[in-house]
Amino acid sequence: MIETISRTGYAFLRYLATRLLRIDLMLLALVVTLTTIGFIALFSAGYSFPWRIEGQIRNIAVAGVVMLVVSCIPVKAFQKATVPIFIVGCVLLLLTHFFGVTVKGATRWLNVGVRIQPSELMKLAVPMMLAWYYNVRGENVCNWDHLTAFIIICLLYTSPSPRDGLLSRMPSSA
Repeated sequence: MIETISRTGYAFLRYLATRLLRIDLMLLALVVTLTTIGFIALFSAGYSFPWRIEGQIRNIAVAGVVMLVVSCIPVKAFQKATVPIFIVGCVLLLLTHFFGVTVKGATRWLNVGVRIQPSELMKLAVPMMLAWYYNVRGENVCNWDHLTAFIIICLLYTSPSPRDGLLSRMPSSA
């Protein structure tokens, strides 16, 4: 039993090491550079507020761990999850329109035990969905595909108010 666990643990560590060695070093350098510049700007503006700096260090550490974990997930897993994530995001946006919580004059939050903001999910889901769509279309991509993508992006991301999306312009159900 212990031998099986140790072999499994060794195999996992070997897999993890091979995945981590494939990290795009240029992208990693850009992320570290931007994070450092942001941290320096925060430190110079808020050195008299040490709790903000401590909070930022914590956030950077958590983000680094999340980035490493996500980089170990195979691309095929993202491809399989794209459509369900997009559908869930669209459903959550519709639920927000009808059952959303208004905070500071805007209805952007949905209370599902905890308050979530579905637009944050869609910030990831829309580019993933477009990448999935273009990947599925392959060599058959035409100008209509680009126009459709442009229209979808415009409908989801533009509105009279820069804080609200298309769903905020829908007629109220009340």
